[in-house]
Amino acid sequence: MKRIELVWVAAVAVSAIFLVCGGFGFYRSVATRPENMNTDPIWIVRRARAVAVLDAPSNFVPAYSINIIGGLVRLPVEFWALFRDRNDQNSVLVLAYEPNVGPDLGAKLSELRKSIVNSRQHYPRFANLTFLNSESLVLSEGRTGTFQFQRGKVESSEVEYWEVAGLFPGRGGPAMLVLTVPVSDFDEDRLRAIIRSINQ
Repeated sequence: MKRIELVWVAAVAVSAIFLVCGGFGFYRSVATRPENMNTDPIWIVRRARAVAVLDAPSNFVPAYSINIIGGLVRLPVEFWALFRDRNDQNSVLVLAYEPNVGPDLGAKLSELRKSIVNSRQHYPRFANLTFLNSESLVLSEGRTGTFQFQRGKVESSEVEYWEVAGLFPGRGGPAMLVLTVPVSDFDEDRLRAIIRSINQ
């Protein structure tokens, strides 16, 4: 009887391994499709508008998008569109569906950074970040979002940048915004104006 039970347990374990590996393989095949990782500007803008629309700085241009929906292995971040200042690779704007890693904004920001870097896209590395404040802001259509303001020097340039990140109701559900820009070019009022322009 015990032998039968051991065989049954082993069979279940092997089946579980195949299921996980198969799911990961399916995810990998979905993730590597060209339409899911794209540098086409029109496609990136379309992906961003699926999350939200806002008044971005005029010198920001589409850089990259990722849209991995499906597969048995679910990632914390599966959908984002990245824009970059054409003259400054450390100035980035990201619109994403909210990372699925719990309620903490810091954890969500960490997962989004990781997703961007894992996609071989540049994201500024901060030598240190000083948390300034977190506030609830009213967006263009009367909805509200929670945003945190941090600033610190980027390792590669020693220039001080803002890192603004926040959660808000997007077109397809809970969404996230991340914006990094030089402190010398943007004050808090200008940052808030960008945030308040968010609409569906």
